Amino acid sequence: EQILAEPLRTHADANVLRSATLESAQILASLGRSAEAAERFGSLTDSARARLGCAEALVRLGRYGEAASLIERTTWSDDEAPTAWVLAARARMLEGSYERAEQHLELAKRATTKKTTSGLAVVDGLIAFYRGDRDRARKILNDGLAALSPTDDRERGTMLATLALVLHKAGDLVRAESAYRDSVVAAKHEHDLPKQVARLINLGCLQQECGQFETALASYREASS
Repeated sequence: EQILAEPLRTHADANVLRSATLESAQILASLGRSAEAAERFGSLTDSARARLGCAEALVRLGRYGEAASLIERTTWSDDEAPTAWVLAARARMLEGSYERAEQHLELAKRATTKKTTSGLAVVDGLIAFYRGDRDRARKILNDGLAALSPTDDRERGTMLATLALVLHKAGDLVRAESAYRDSVVAAKHEHDLPKQVARLINLGCLQQECGQFETALASYREASS
């Protein structure tokens, strides 16, 4: 906690300092302290990994344009490019710039790997959903979910949370609740506090809409604990 609360002091070994700064930024991000994480990641301007972490933190803060711009002006290696362009597409999609999001998706598809296939499906499905093609959105997300390993909590959880949102908005509340619950379990396995909180709140909102007030209250309490 002392390392997280105080600025890192100058270290004689620059590599040790860089590594400590990066690791502490990642811890801050996992704790949901996105503003602090973004600032710390941002201090490592020559690190592509830090730029990606900074962009992720900016997205969580709702600063979508800044996140996308940071990715767009960075030169990415072949290994980093798929993840970076998927994130840029997500940021532009959340900003409402669907055409630019689709352009970034095309860049991601050209460089895609198995690791980023699910990320592509999530953004592609959301773009279809926000453009009003709910059937296509559900198909993209269901197909993407079926292709994932049951043990891949990070990717599976993101896919489930996105599918739950689409099902919720489409009025398929029973399936949406099941998907929300499964996405919460995945976030717990991943030990990602911000995801747990966000998914529990979404679950509580759905339960409240269904008149399940005691159950909704339990979800809200768990999110705030």
